[in-house]
Amino acid sequence: METTIDLSRVLRINDNCSWKKFDEKNHIICIDDEIKSKLYLTNEVIEILKLVNGKNSIEDIKNIYNENSSYKLSNQTILRIFQEKLFGYGIFDGDDVSRIETKNKYIWFKITIFNKNIVKRVSKLFTPAFDKTFFYPILFLSTLITISPFFYVSFSKVYHAVDGDLFVNFIIINLLTLIFHEFGHSAACQKYGGEGGSIGFGFYILSPVFFSDVTDAWRLHRKERLIVDLGGVYMQLIITAFFSILFFVYHDIRIVSLISLILIGVVFNLNPFLRYDGYWALSDLMNITNLRERSSRITGKFYGWIVGINKNFNPSKRDVMLIVYGNISILFILYILFYMVIKQHNSIIYFPKNLYYFVCGILINQPTEFNWYKKNIVALFPFAVFYAIIIISFYKNFKDHFNKRYGKI
Repeated sequence: METTIDLSRVLRINDNCSWKKFDEKNHIICIDDEIKSKLYLTNEVIEILKLVNGKNSIEDIKNIYNENSSYKLSNQTILRIFQEKLFGYGIFDGDDVSRIETKNKYIWFKITIFNKNIVKRVSKLFTPAFDKTFFYPILFLSTLITISPFFYVSFSKVYHAVDGDLFVNFIIINLLTLIFHEFGHSAACQKYGGEGGSIGFGFYILSPVFFSDVTDAWRLHRKERLIVDLGGVYMQLIITAFFSILFFVYHDIRIVSLISLILIGVVFNLNPFLRYDGYWALSDLMNITNLRERSSRITGKFYGWIVGINKNFNPSKRDVMLIVYGNISILFILYILFYMVIKQHNSIIYFPKNLYYFVCGILINQPTEFNWYKKNIVALFPFAVFYAIIIISFYKNFKDHFNKRYGKI
């Protein structure tokens, strides 16, 4: 819904709205209503917003701004700033929130497992573990202890040690580590003054995921946000380090198999090219919001400069980092496509048929041998993810094209 405004309108800032400096060019605005949301605005727009006091009309704001700035705003410009940059986010009293994007929009079929009050009470128990002085030393030490058993056992032995009983134990233990993972995010956020929200469960691509609402982390300093980003992995690595110590005590290779299964999820979570913890950690490390979108845009300009289209292209140091990330992302995607389309084209072509045979085998033969399931799931899963990515990408592009052409339904 679009708000109609004129120069005589007097606005008042919502009591639940606050802002703070994010970097040298931008501020972040947080709106704490029923829908927690955040918005990035340039310093110039913030200077205009500071003049909103419940008494000044929009025309008064324009005149005051022009008296104190070398840049002069026209009536049309000030109205466009309010219309396009500020309205629709709940910043002002009586304003709607029609332009706020849904939280965790990349996660489907979300359900809440622990409500905000439970998360707050439990997270408080873990907040001491996230002190800045020893967070990174513990993270580093836990990582070393976790990987140390792999220097003593071969991968093939670890793989073949995975049997049905171990896999059942893994599912139970991994669920617990994932819950601790989410409480790690919330505890880190709470440690530095943020307020954690609920913890829930949903699906990202084909992968079942837990998630925690740490929207309030955007109020924190960059280094504190980075600890929040890594807080989940931090908790998991402390747990796997404990299992590694158990391995050296009991010399049971199944413990290493259990660690390796948990680490698959940890490593995948640190992937900086999908919207998991690694992506948000890199975004905060570089202090760049909307990392993927901005890197794609600046990388496109970079290639335009190479072919002679953008002759005046003059990238900043931050732009160079975005170009590096954008190109690595492209190489990552090209590698996946090369591996799938060139190396595994038969598996892709026959995936629907193989999946059909797998399901029929379960329904008709009802196999009880765990290795049969392990072999088939390991063989089918990568191609199931590939198909899911293609289908979801096609759906999103079709939806975006439909919305642009015909409007949102």
